[in-house]
Amino acid sequence: ILSATFLATNSSLIVLGISGYYCSIMDAPITDYTSYDCPLGYFCINGTEYSTQHGCPKGSYGTQINLEEESDCTPCDAGKYCGSVGMQTTTGG
Repeated sequence: ILSATFLATNSSLIVLGISGYYCSIMDAPITDYTSYDCPLGYFCINGTEYSTQHGCPKGSYGTQINLEEESDCTPCDAGKYCGSVGMQTTTGG
């Protein structure tokens, strides 16, 4: 079971979390990340607070869940179009 970690400071709550998953402060404490998969078209670096916080950028797309960083996004295929953030597949061509 994957578990979340939150660190309380004097003025805020810092989400530490696990890469590939998001960690909603509203649901803290999270003891099981299996319901917090990073969705297709997005990547979740350590500390991501909501599922669509980090979209694969224009020119790329994400075909798998639980991507951990921007470099996990797939560059748009030659002759195809990836014109928006958070794409799950290419368009055109």
